[in-house]
Amino acid sequence: MQDAPVALELAPAGAGSVSPDSGPYPVGLEFALVATPAPYFTFAGWRGDLVATENPVLISLTGDRMVEAELGNFGAAAVSADESWVTVSEGMFMKDCRARGAEGATFVTRIKWSKPNRLFQAPSP
Repeated sequence: MQDAPVALELAPAGAGSVSPDSGPYPVGLEFALVATPAPYFTFAGWRGDLVATENPVLISLTGDRMVEAELGNFGAAAVSADESWVTVSEGMFMKDCRARGAEGATFVTRIKWSKPNRLFQAPSP
C-alpha cells in the first residue's frame, strides 16, 4: 500500500497541540485529527486541505495533505484577582494571508488591577 505525506500544523504556533503527528500514512486510511488548545485558547477550525469546524474530525487519506488547526484567544481570561488578560484584536486571515505578510495574529493586553477585581472567582479544586 502506498504512503502519502500528511503535514499537520498549528496556528498560532504554541497555542496548543495537534495529533496525530505529521508523517507518512497509508493512502485509504481514515483517522481522527484532534486539536488540543493551550490554556486561554479555543479551537476555531481546520483549514488547508480540510476545512471543518468539528474537533475531532475524521479525515480520509487520498493523497498528500496539509491541514492546519486554527486556535484563538477569544475574550478575557481572569488570571487572578489582581491580573486579567483581554483579547484586544484578532486577525484570522485565511487564503491570502502570507501575501499580506501575516499568518493570523492575536493581540492581548495584560491588566494589572490597582484594587482586587471583585468579579474574579478562583476555580474550585
